[in-house]
Amino acid sequence: MIWGIVLIVLGLATLIYMRKDFITQYETSKYFSKHLKRWQGISVGILIIVIGIAKIINNQ
Repeated sequence: MIWGIVLIVLGLATLIYMRKDFITQYETSKYFSKHLKRWQGISVGILIIVIGIAKIINNQ
């Protein structure tokens, strides 16, 4: 139960960090690598949240 909550909080923190990080402007040459990193970060954040929810459901 506790690990599930910790994972959900970690996933939310990852999503918030990736959103804040994308606000800064980058040059066109750096845009594509930064854009890819943003989507990878969002995917990881969502995956961590889903794992956290699964852990909470599994423990009940």
